[in-house]
Amino acid sequence: MRRLGHTLLLLLMTALAASGCIRQDDISFHGVRDVDVRVQSSPRIRAVLDIENVSRHNITVSDAVCMITDADGNAIGKAMIEETLTLPKRSRIDLSVPVRITIENPLKGFAILADPDGNADYLRVSASATLKAGCLKKKIRIEDIPLAALVDYFSKTDNFGVTTPPTRI
Repeated sequence: MRRLGHTLLLLLMTALAASGCIRQDDISFHGVRDVDVRVQSSPRIRAVLDIENVSRHNITVSDAVCMITDADGNAIGKAMIEETLTLPKRSRIDLSVPVRITIENPLKGFAILADPDGNADYLRVSASATLKAGCLKKKIRIEDIPLAALVDYFSKTDNFGVTTPPTRI
């Protein structure tokens, strides 16, 4: 579940950088400070991200959803941000991100948790989010990306650590 939460958060940051109202290097992801996983009626993850927004616009992220599927397109799980996130203009903040996890196929979910590294090659990620910067609002979609490629990309650039130099998205 931790990987699903990281994947959603990283996809959102990539989507932020892809929005047309801000430059790609206006948002820096410096790392994940804390991840709290709670298993209740519906599993939840709360992660604290160290994010810098040097643009002249407040940026909000809402309606963010990430879907994990297997190679055949069958849904395994979904992660949704539970509240609207705001990145204040010209600031570096620790942003608390609450994510609700829904397991669509519990058997496949448990198999993935048993061997997350071995199953990453067979998983695909799709995500969407609504972004607002200034007066512009845009729906961003990321379709059918291999999870292993996404995790490899971000693990090479920042390794999810806070001691490495900031990663420009």
